[in-house]
Amino acid sequence: MVSCPKCDGEAHRSHTRGLLEQFAKIASTYRAYRCLDCGWRGLLGAEKTPSKTTTRRKLTIIIALIITTALVFALMGLIDYTIDSAKNPRKKQKSAQSN
Repeated sequence: MVSCPKCDGEAHRSHTRGLLEQFAKIASTYRAYRCLDCGWRGLLGAEKTPSKTTTRRKLTIIIALIITTALVFALMGLIDYTIDSAKNPRKKQKSAQSN
């Protein structure tokens, strides 16, 4: 049982609301709770340590975010290169002729 920080009543797990709570649930041991007595709702630390599955899930999400960020930067560089090549086609031709 988790105690409510406001009234010391019984607090139960609550569904996450919004991106902030979802991120807190993924990236930390904090979980959303609601007090049945006073209606308080907020994030509290988890009662137990994360399992291997939770740790693996967090690691997978972090790796996916890193790969996605790298792909976005690579795509932005490719788009920038394509735009520069379209604006200045002579630079491309001159470098090809000099070889």
